[in-house]
Amino acid sequence: MEDKDYKVAKETVGTATPYTPQRSGNLKFGEALEALKQGKRITCVAWDKEGIFIFMQTPSSVSLSIVPKMTSLPQSVKDIFIKRQEDNFDVHNSITYENQIAVVYPDNRIYGWAPTVHDVLQEDWIILDVEEETYLDRLNKERNELAIKLDKLTIALLNNTVPPSAVDILTEQKLVMVDYLEILNRRLK
Repeated sequence: MEDKDYKVAKETVGTATPYTPQRSGNLKFGEALEALKQGKRITCVAWDKEGIFIFMQTPSSVSLSIVPKMTSLPQSVKDIFIKRQEDNFDVHNSITYENQIAVVYPDNRIYGWAPTVHDVLQEDWIILDVEEETYLDRLNKERNELAIKLDKLTIALLNNTVPPSAVDILTEQKLVMVDYLEILNRRLK
């Protein structure tokens, strides 16, 4: 039974989602950047009070046949795109927007944005657009946390790193944890 118990624990470790949405004013920029990549809006404490936020533009392509009608491009840029196509440059039949981050002001003006050193070092970033945690989310989180604890306990018992006086009670605890993990896994099916 010992090998089976250890296998159950090992199979469930590391299955937690690396990014957990939240709305708080103490995130590092790297955490906020991950949220941007997932389509979330971010802000920092000072900007949030003013209604300013940042988003990452969804990558998109616009057919070159549409380019002449675009009002967001200067004529000189449109001319270059069209000339490249006419000259048979190795170009796609579209223009592509990728990896653009923009800041939105309260009057809906949008500007391209790149972080400054100050922005990167701030630890007051806020992730907006947080989804409500569902029952299944909470159940998955509980299962993942239990699996990690079970794995650590199993390793401690296998490596004899627990006091001899605690082995019996910890072995009993481990068996209960395995049963509970199996119940959570069944509930998630």
